[in-house]
Amino acid sequence: MRDALRAIFDESDAGVHAGLAYQIGGRPECVLPQDAADLTARDAWLGQVAKIRFHPDYVVVAQARAQALFERAASESGDSTRVCVAHGELLTPLLVGHGNASPTGVGLTLHHTWGVPVIPGSALKGLLAHYVAATYGSADAEGAESDDLRAPYRPPARRNGRVVEAPGSAQRVLFGAPDVDGATPSTACAGRLRFHDALPVRVDADSAFLMHDVLTPHHANYYAGASAWPNEYEDPVPVPFLCVRPRLTFHFAVEGPAAWAEQALAWLCDALAEWGVGGKTTRGYGRFAFDLDADRRKTEQAREQRTQERLSEQAPGARWQWLVHRASEEQLAEWARVVFVARSQRSCRVVSSLARAPLDPDVEDAALREALIGAGYVAAWRQGRGRDGARLNRGADNLRALAAAVDPQPVAPEPFWRAKLNAVDPTDFDALKKLADEARQPGSGWPLPGLQELLAALRATVGKRPKPGKQAVVEQFGRFVKERREAARAPEQG
Repeated sequence: MRDALRAIFDESDAGVHAGLAYQIGGRPECVLPQDAADLTARDAWLGQVAKIRFHPDYVVVAQARAQALFERAASESGDSTRVCVAHGELLTPLLVGHGNASPTGVGLTLHHTWGVPVIPGSALKGLLAHYVAATYGSADAEGAESDDLRAPYRPPARRNGRVVEAPGSAQRVLFGAPDVDGATPSTACAGRLRFHDALPVRVDADSAFLMHDVLTPHHANYYAGASAWPNEYEDPVPVPFLCVRPRLTFHFAVEGPAAWAEQALAWLCDALAEWGVGGKTTRGYGRFAFDLDADRRKTEQAREQRTQERLSEQAPGARWQWLVHRASEEQLAEWARVVFVARSQRSCRVVSSLARAPLDPDVEDAALREALIGAGYVAAWRQGRGRDGARLNRGADNLRALAAAVDPQPVAPEPFWRAKLNAVDPTDFDALKKLADEARQPGSGWPLPGLQELLAALRATVGKRPKPGKQAVVEQFGRFVKERREAARAPEQG
């Protein structure tokens, strides 16, 4: 079987599984070289494995996977689960899984199905846990002047292999928590985030993804435990191995509650850029560069497209009920101004998600009007205020004009007595007394509701300890209103 596989590896470098080629494709003389010829054969074998290119089917799969994650990233925000994504360009060689078994003694983690480079989600989670603990939870953390600031990010404390102190609150959410030794009840919990494996994207079938590298320890005996001190006369022992070549683009994804997933992804990108991932990071391996702004713009475009598709499929009434429910009242007031007052745009054009949809403007305007009325905004605006007491950057008259434009109902003329009451200062007792004298005159036409409001205004001006003269005026007018009220009830009793 091994000989048959080696024959396949010898024939082509396209579509070959790099993991199999690296693990079992080497001939015995390449794995355990005995002389210079064997060393030359080993270098040739590793060079051949490094020429293996992406399988054409993987190119399609990588694009589909990235698109699927972006569509999930475009799902609804809030407290729901969200997938946050980022693309990172590998700046330096990458060596993940160097402790794995390997014919050369230096392992490499490759995808078990496609044989392409992969950074396991567990490696990314471990990197982020270390980065958060060192950057924010350590006593040396920048800006961490007090224990209160560091506490949420502290990892679990261990002593003699046992957990003696639970991690901080942020650590519990991000990575979960183990049981504290002797604690009752259990303190263990799972983290709320999921770290997806990072795989190459934006690849083509003509590009290779591995490179031939060499590790050259100069004091192999000393590192192996020899008692003799290292010296400058020992021969270096080159150890060739394979690693991932730079300039590949990897796709990173973190899934969980929207706010936590977004923050975790930002920290992860910082860790990958500053620390790197995998082996030999102290030598600069495993460093990435990110353009998070570009990824956010792409995510927003995907979200906009998904929203447009969903809205276009709904009936006009349901569509505008959903939009009105999500928009702020200030935005709704602006839509009402543009569509119903200024008439500069139709309703299906004020929302960018609907701008390109083939919709009937008259039907959409009517649906927006019904949604605003049904949600109670028009009734509140008609009273010159925001719904639920919200403060808007518009005056009361402006809101009343919006309500009249959205729902142009005929408004009854204001009664004369209301205009007279509104024309005087409600704290001016003399002006109110003058109105009371006028209302008592025969033929004044003041109805009972007007008289009652005028009496209430007079009582409000005199306060709890009125002067005798004012109190007499209020009592006299009160008796007049009582007589009018009893006279109005007389026909009903008869």
